[in-house]
Amino acid sequence: MKNKLSEESVLRFVELMAKHKPDNLIDAFKKNPNFSIEESLKICEQYEVYDCMEYLYERMGSIS
Repeated sequence: MKNKLSEESVLRFVELMAKHKPDNLIDAFKKNPNFSIEESLKICEQYEVYDCMEYLYERMGSIS
């Protein structure tokens, strides 16, 4: 049985990656689609992780 992380834990992971390893964050998004796009986008905006912001906007359908 797989353990599911809480949304809070996932967002904390996103924040830590954005802060300390922003170049690796987009790979994490692509490998695991189970995250809040809106909340993750706020974190990426806060830490200015532009490649992830673009990816998340694409996922939202805001850009093509």
